[in-house]
Amino acid sequence: MKVLVTGGAGYIGATTVRSLLEDGHQVVVYDNLSTGYREAVAPDVLLVEGDVADRGKLDLTFQISAHLGVLPELLRRRLPRTPHRKYATHPDQAEGRCAAGKQRS
Repeated sequence: MKVLVTGGAGYIGATTVRSLLEDGHQVVVYDNLSTGYREAVAPDVLLVEGDVADRGKLDLTFQISAHLGVLPELLRRRLPRTPHRKYATHPDQAEGRCAAGKQRS
């Protein structure tokens, strides 16, 4: 199964990613690295650096995740970094995730 993990560079997210990889899943990590670490993401996992409040980038990441394995290097170049929003609130971030998820269904 292909899985997109938001916050996958933090402690809980990275642990979740490792478990998913051990179970044979393909994983994409979406994280703004405000509290997570690039080093926490396995080298064979695509890390998209972005904020969940950036609905456009999150939606594009959902689309890309559906085609994981096709052209991962192209995808890395296509998704620019999102500036960190240190003061974004959890409700703002949750709203971004929910909106992007609804568009995909």
